[in-house]
Amino acid sequence: MFDIQPQMSSGSDGSLGSAPVGAGTKGVPLPHGFQEQPIGHVQAYTLGYDRDFDPVPHLASAIGAQVTTYGVPDRLRSIYGEHPVGVAMFVRLRPF
Repeated sequence: MFDIQPQMSSGSDGSLGSAPVGAGTKGVPLPHGFQEQPIGHVQAYTLGYDRDFDPVPHLASAIGAQVTTYGVPDRLRSIYGEHPVGVAMFVRLRPF
């Protein structure tokens, strides 16, 4: 599995995109006797934005959000829905 993540920044603003590529549960322990069967590939596409701000010395801070939309095979639509979307808002704090 690998992840394509272009990131851009201009001054205090940053944006990101993500499109992970991969499949399966390789390396994940499964219950004894479990037989894994592929049923489809779920695709995720993420776009996000963050804005840096520095309210405290020696603490790099940002506030941001990201939206992820998913492409799912017909077989999984009853679980994921017709147009699955996820939204996350965050605050990032990095001491330096």
